[in-house]
Amino acid sequence: MARQSGDDVSNVQVNVTNSFASSALKIIKKRTGAAAASRGVGPFTAKVACTYLADGQQKQISLDNGGVVKLSAANGYEASVDDIINGAQCVVKETDDGGADSSSMDPADGRIQMSDDASKNVVTITNVFNAKPTPKPVNPSNGGSSKNPSNPKSHQAGNRRSGTRLAKTGAAIGIALSAAALLMAVGVTSVLIARAKSAEDPTDGAGSR
Repeated sequence: MARQSGDDVSNVQVNVTNSFASSALKIIKKRTGAAAASRGVGPFTAKVACTYLADGQQKQISLDNGGVVKLSAANGYEASVDDIINGAQCVVKETDDGGADSSSMDPADGRIQMSDDASKNVVTITNVFNAKPTPKPVNPSNGGSSKNPSNPKSHQAGNRRSGTRLAKTGAAIGIALSAAALLMAVGVTSVLIARAKSAEDPTDGAGSR
Protein backbone atom coordinates (compact mmCIF):
# COMPACT_ATOMS: atom_id res chain seq x y z
CA MET A 1 0.00 0.00 0.00
CA ALA A 2 1.38 3.38 -0.97
CA ARG A 3 2.09 5.80 1.82
CA GLN A 4 -0.42 8.60 1.91
CA SER A 5 0.54 12.12 2.66
CA GLY A 6 0.39 12.74 6.38
CA ASP A 7 0.99 9.08 7.42
CA ASP A 8 3.13 8.77 10.58
CA VAL A 9 6.23 6.64 9.87
CA SER A 10 8.22 7.57 12.99
CA ASN A 11 7.43 4.25 14.70
CA VAL A 12 8.70 2.00 11.92
CA GLN A 13 11.33 -0.45 13.29
CA VAL A 14 13.53 -2.83 11.33
CA ASN A 15 15.35 -5.72 13.03
CA VAL A 16 18.39 -7.19 11.29
CA THR A 17 19.89 -10.44 12.52
CA ASN A 18 23.29 -11.65 11.35
CA SER A 19 23.82 -15.37 11.65
CA PHE A 20 27.26 -16.98 11.53
CA ALA A 21 27.77 -20.69 11.15
CA SER A 22 30.09 -22.11 13.79
CA SER A 23 31.88 -25.36 14.46
CA ALA A 24 33.90 -27.09 17.16
CA LEU A 25 37.68 -27.43 17.22
CA LYS A 26 38.78 -30.88 18.37
CA ILE A 27 42.12 -31.54 20.06
CA ILE A 28 43.47 -35.10 20.24
CA LYS A 29 46.39 -36.26 22.37
CA LYS A 30 48.52 -39.21 21.26
CA ARG A 31 51.10 -40.79 23.56
CA THR A 32 53.87 -42.98 22.17
CA GLY A 33 57.18 -44.47 23.27
CA ALA A 34 58.31 -47.33 25.46
CA ALA A 35 57.25 -45.55 28.66
CA ALA A 36 53.98 -44.03 27.42
CA ALA A 37 51.89 -46.25 29.69
CA SER A 38 53.90 -45.40 32.82
CA ARG A 39 55.18 -41.86 32.29
CA GLY A 40 52.68 -40.54 29.78
CA VAL A 41 49.48 -40.64 31.80
CA GLY A 42 49.15 -36.84 31.99
CA PRO A 43 47.11 -34.79 32.48
CA PHE A 44 48.17 -32.49 29.65
CA THR A 45 47.12 -28.92 28.94
CA ALA A 46 46.63 -27.06 25.67
CA LYS A 47 45.40 -23.58 24.86
CA VAL A 48 43.40 -22.43 21.84
CA ALA A 49 43.34 -18.87 20.49
CA CYS A 50 41.16 -17.79 17.56
CA THR A 51 40.60 -14.61 15.57
CA TYR A 52 38.21 -13.62 12.80
CA LEU A 53 38.21 -10.86 10.21
CA ALA A 54 35.72 -8.07 10.89
CA ASP A 55 35.74 -4.59 9.36
CA GLY A 56 39.15 -5.28 7.87
CA GLN A 57 40.72 -6.23 11.22
CA GLN A 58 41.47 -9.50 13.00
CA LYS A 59 39.48 -9.64 16.22
CA GLN A 60 39.94 -12.03 19.11
CA ILE A 61 37.20 -14.58 19.73
CA SER A 62 36.11 -15.14 23.32
CA LEU A 63 36.33 -18.87 24.09
CA ASP A 64 35.06 -20.92 27.01
CA ASN A 65 37.61 -21.20 29.84
CA GLY A 66 39.88 -18.85 27.94
CA GLY A 67 40.50 -21.59 25.37
CA VAL A 68 42.30 -23.80 27.91
CA VAL A 69 41.58 -27.53 27.69
CA LYS A 70 42.72 -30.51 29.75
CA LEU A 71 43.59 -33.83 28.14
CA SER A 72 43.58 -36.85 30.42
CA ALA A 73 42.41 -40.42 30.78
CA ALA A 74 39.11 -39.08 32.10
CA ASN A 75 38.16 -37.61 28.70
CA GLY A 76 40.01 -40.16 26.59
CA TYR A 77 42.74 -37.60 25.86
CA GLU A 78 40.37 -35.63 23.64
CA ALA A 79 38.73 -32.24 24.13
CA SER A 80 36.74 -29.75 22.04
CA VAL A 81 36.27 -26.00 21.97
CA ASP A 82 32.78 -25.23 20.69
CA ASP A 83 31.06 -22.36 18.88
CA ILE A 84 33.96 -21.04 16.83
CA ILE A 85 32.93 -19.05 13.76
CA ASN A 86 33.65 -20.83 10.51
CA GLY A 87 36.48 -19.11 8.71
CA ALA A 88 38.19 -18.11 11.95
CA GLN A 89 41.94 -18.59 12.24
CA CYS A 90 42.90 -20.72 15.25
CA VAL A 91 46.18 -21.82 16.78
CA VAL A 92 46.70 -24.55 19.37
CA LYS A 93 49.67 -24.61 21.75
CA GLU A 94 50.52 -27.25 24.32
CA THR A 95 51.26 -25.57 27.63
CA ASP A 96 51.93 -28.73 29.67
CA ASP A 97 53.42 -31.78 27.92
CA GLY A 98 53.43 -33.95 31.04
CA GLY A 99 57.21 -34.38 30.97
CA ALA A 100 57.39 -35.76 27.43
CA ASP A 101 60.83 -36.29 25.89
CA SER A 102 59.64 -34.78 22.60
CA SER A 103 56.44 -33.45 21.06
CA SER A 104 54.97 -32.80 17.62
CA MET A 105 51.72 -31.45 16.21
CA ASP A 106 49.52 -32.02 13.18
CA PRO A 107 49.31 -29.50 11.57
CA ALA A 108 52.96 -28.87 12.45
CA ASP A 109 52.36 -25.29 13.61
CA GLY A 110 49.03 -26.06 15.27
CA ARG A 111 47.20 -23.58 13.00
CA ILE A 112 43.94 -24.25 11.20
CA GLN A 113 41.10 -22.31 9.59
CA MET A 114 37.73 -23.33 10.93
CA SER A 115 35.53 -25.06 8.37
CA ASP A 116 32.04 -26.51 8.15
CA ASP A 117 33.83 -29.81 7.50
CA ALA A 118 34.38 -31.21 11.00
CA SER A 119 37.17 -33.51 9.79
CA LYS A 120 39.32 -30.45 9.07
CA ASN A 121 38.83 -28.89 12.49
CA VAL A 122 41.22 -31.24 14.28
CA VAL A 123 44.64 -30.69 15.84
CA THR A 124 46.61 -33.71 17.04
CA ILE A 125 49.38 -33.42 19.61
CA THR A 126 51.79 -36.36 19.89
CA ASN A 127 54.09 -36.81 22.88
CA VAL A 128 56.95 -39.32 23.03
CA PHE A 129 57.96 -40.91 26.33
CA ASN A 130 61.20 -42.89 26.21
CA ALA A 131 62.05 -45.74 28.58
CA LYS A 132 64.66 -43.51 30.19
CA PRO A 133 63.97 -39.78 30.39
CA THR A 134 66.11 -37.71 28.05
CA PRO A 135 68.60 -35.65 30.12
CA LYS A 136 67.61 -32.03 30.37
CA PRO A 137 70.01 -29.55 28.71
CA VAL A 138 72.64 -27.94 30.91
CA ASN A 139 71.69 -24.48 32.09
CA PRO A 140 74.60 -22.17 31.10
CA SER A 141 73.42 -19.50 33.52
CA ASN A 142 74.02 -21.92 36.38
CA GLY A 143 77.75 -22.26 35.77
CA GLY A 144 77.30 -25.29 33.50
CA SER A 145 75.51 -27.23 36.19
CA SER A 146 72.36 -29.19 35.39
CA LYS A 147 71.09 -28.79 38.94
CA ASN A 148 68.07 -26.63 39.47
CA PRO A 149 69.30 -23.42 41.13
CA SER A 150 65.92 -22.93 42.75
CA ASN A 151 66.02 -26.35 44.39
CA PRO A 152 66.90 -25.90 48.08
CA LYS A 153 68.12 -29.51 48.27
CA SER A 154 70.78 -28.73 45.67
CA HIS A 155 71.95 -25.75 47.72
CA GLN A 156 71.99 -27.84 50.89
CA ALA A 157 74.04 -30.57 49.22
CA GLY A 158 76.47 -27.97 47.87
CA ASN A 159 76.79 -26.37 51.29
CA ARG A 160 77.49 -29.74 52.89
CA ARG A 161 80.23 -30.46 50.34
CA SER A 162 81.74 -27.01 50.88
CA GLY A 163 81.63 -27.50 54.64
CA THR A 164 83.38 -30.88 54.31
CA ARG A 165 86.14 -29.37 52.16
CA LEU A 166 86.62 -26.51 54.63
CA ALA A 167 86.75 -28.95 57.55
CA LYS A 168 89.43 -31.03 55.79
CA THR A 169 91.44 -27.92 54.95
CA GLY A 170 91.21 -26.68 58.54
CA ALA A 171 92.36 -30.05 59.87
CA ALA A 172 95.36 -30.07 57.53
CA ILE A 173 96.36 -26.57 58.62
CA GLY A 174 96.02 -27.56 62.28
CA ILE A 175 98.28 -30.59 61.80
CA ALA A 176 100.90 -28.48 60.01
CA LEU A 177 100.90 -25.87 62.79
CA SER A 178 101.22 -28.56 65.45
CA ALA A 179 104.17 -30.11 63.63
CA ALA A 180 105.87 -26.71 63.29
CA ALA A 181 105.37 -26.00 67.00
CA LEU A 182 106.83 -29.39 67.90
CA LEU A 183 109.90 -28.83 65.73
CA MET A 184 110.41 -25.39 67.26
CA ALA A 185 110.18 -26.82 70.76
CA VAL A 186 112.72 -29.52 69.92
CA GLY A 187 115.08 -26.90 68.47
CA VAL A 188 114.84 -24.64 71.51
CA THR A 189 115.40 -27.59 73.83
CA SER A 190 118.50 -28.63 71.87
CA VAL A 191 119.97 -25.13 72.10
CA LEU A 192 119.37 -24.96 75.85
CA ILE A 193 121.00 -28.36 76.41
CA ALA A 194 124.04 -27.34 74.35
CA ARG A 195 124.46 -24.13 76.33
CA ALA A 196 124.16 -25.99 79.62
CA LYS A 197 126.88 -28.45 78.63
CA SER A 198 129.13 -25.62 77.51
CA ALA A 199 128.76 -23.87 80.85
CA GLU A 200 129.63 -27.04 82.79
CA ASP A 201 132.81 -27.85 80.77
CA PRO A 202 135.75 -25.73 82.15
CA THR A 203 138.01 -26.67 79.26
CA ASP A 204 135.91 -24.63 76.91
CA GLY A 205 137.02 -21.41 78.59
CA ALA A 206 140.72 -22.44 78.69
CA GLY A 207 140.71 -23.49 75.13
CA SER A 208 139.31 -20.20 74.07
CA ARG A 209 142.20 -18.32 75.79
